[in-house]
Amino acid sequence: MNVVFEKNIPRLVCRFSGKWNCEACSELEPELARQVSGEITEVEFDLRDVPLITSAFLRLCVIYYKKLGLQKFHVANMNDNVKSVFELSGLIDIMAYTDKGKRLDLSG
Repeated sequence: MNVVFEKNIPRLVCRFSGKWNCEACSELEPELARQVSGEITEVEFDLRDVPLITSAFLRLCVIYYKKLGLQKFHVANMNDNVKSVFELSGLIDIMAYTDKGKRLDLSG
């Protein structure tokens, strides 16, 4: 698991790779909190190179969705396995995400 942070104030893109299980997410949480501070008001989680996530990763998504709101947080480039985890959790129905290059804002 790895994450690369790309800042372009006020936006932060977090490019994730590898499998994101509970341990990996716990290790990431403090650094992610440091990155999403100050002038950062928009965050994208890019999951292009992520084959698998767990509920711990969904928890991180919920934290930043609540902190930033629908228009300022979104998830991009989910593969079918990752997207199915979001669908099973119900988060796919409330969070904005990019599907095949098109941003979808599901605000109701």
